[in-house]
Amino acid sequence: MDLVSSSPGGAGWGPSTVFCLQLIWKEVANTGIQELLEPLNLELKQPLEKHLLHPPSSQTFLFHIYGLILKECASEELVRRRVADLLELSHQSASQREGIAATIGIVSSSHLQAVWTVLEHLGRTRFLRTAFMSPDCQRPDPDGPWRWVGSTALLCYGQMALHAGERVLSWVDDIISRMVYCFSCSCYDNILKTSFLSAAVMLTKALKQGNRSQSYKFTQIPELIRCLLCVLQKEPNFLATLHRQKIILVIVGLSKLRPSLQPTVKSQILQTCTQSLFALPPLEKLKSCFPPLDPAPDVMVLYKKSMQALDLLLQNFISENKNMDEMCFLLQHTEPWLQSDKSHERKRVAQTISLLLKHAVDYGTLTVRGRTQHPRWRGAGGLREGRSKESPQGAPASVLDPPGPGSRFSQSVFTKRLGC
Repeated sequence: MDLVSSSPGGAGWGPSTVFCLQLIWKEVANTGIQELLEPLNLELKQPLEKHLLHPPSSQTFLFHIYGLILKECASEELVRRRVADLLELSHQSASQREGIAATIGIVSSSHLQAVWTVLEHLGRTRFLRTAFMSPDCQRPDPDGPWRWVGSTALLCYGQMALHAGERVLSWVDDIISRMVYCFSCSCYDNILKTSFLSAAVMLTKALKQGNRSQSYKFTQIPELIRCLLCVLQKEPNFLATLHRQKIILVIVGLSKLRPSLQPTVKSQILQTCTQSLFALPPLEKLKSCFPPLDPAPDVMVLYKKSMQALDLLLQNFISENKNMDEMCFLLQHTEPWLQSDKSHERKRVAQTISLLLKHAVDYGTLTVRGRTQHPRWRGAGGLREGRSKESPQGAPASVLDPPGPGSRFSQSVFTKRLGC
C-alpha cells in the first residue's frame, strides 16, 4: 500500500499509520519534527492517552514512522525534499542525531540514490561550511544547531550500509570514503568518536551479512582502519569504556576482507593495538586511576574483554596466513614488550604470546613457505631493501619492519623474558 502519494497533499494514508501518528503527535516535544509532518496534511485530532507513550520513546518512534512513510513514497523528488527537511533539524542531542540517521537508513532501503544525493549536498554545503569555519579545530558555538552535523552524517552512512542489503557492495567504497572524510574533517571529541565507531560497527555488520563480500575487492579498507587506529591512539591511559575492544573487533572483521592487508598496514595495527593495551597501568592502578563515574565501570571486565579482542586479532592474522613467516611477523611486534623494564607489561605480552602459540598448535599446522613471503625483504639472509649488510650486529630492528623469510624470533629474549 502506498503510504504517501506523489503530491505533498499526502492523500492515501493507511488507517493504522494515521492512528500511530495520532497517538504520538502531542507527546513529542520536538516541534521541528511536527513541522516536517504538517505539509503532509494529516488530520491528527484524536485525543491521546498519556499512559500509552512516554516522551523520550515517542520521539524515536516518530522518526521510525517517518522513515517508513518515506520508504513507501512513490516520488523520488518528494523523498529528496523531505529528507533534506529532516537534515535541517538540530544536530545537538544524541537522540536527534540517532533518530535522523535511523530515518535515513529506513528510507535508503527503497530510495538509496535519492538519499545519497541529499547527503552529498549536505556535505558540500552545511558540513563543508562548518568545517571551514573552524580550520584550527576549535570548538564551534555550543548553541549552534550544526555543531555535530559530521557525527549525524557518520551515523547516516552507517545506517545506509546496514539497510542496503545485497546492494551494499555497489556502494561500500563510496560509503567508506565519506565516513573517512567526515571523520577527518570534523573536530575530534567524544561525540564524533562514538558516532564514528557506531558507523564502523554498522558497516562491518552489513558486510558480514553479505554473501558476496569475500569475492569483492575493497579499495578503502586501509583508510578506514587508519581512522580506527587514530581513535585508538587517542584513548586515555585508563579503562572506562569498551571502546578499545570495539575498535579491535571492527579491525578483525575488516581484516578478513579482500584483498589481504599489506604488511605495513598490519604493522601499524599491531603496533597501535599492543601499545594501547600493554602500556596500560598495572591492574591495581587501573581500578583507581579513572575519573569519577556513575556508575563506576568494572575495570576487570573491561580489561579482560579488551585483551581478548587483541588475542582474537592475532589469532585471526595467523588463521588467515598459516605459515612460519606470519608467526615470526607477529612475534616480532611483541619483542619490544618482552624487553620492557616494567614487569606488568612483560607478563601481559607473555600471556598473549602463549595464547597465540596455543591457538596455532590447536587449530592448524604452520607451513614453511618460500623466501619471498614479504615483498619488502629480499636475499637469502632476509635483508630488508635499503638496509646495509654492514649494520651492527644486534642492532634493534624497527617494529614496522617485517621479519625476513626464515628469520627467527629472538630466542634469547623469548626464553629470558617469558619466565618473568
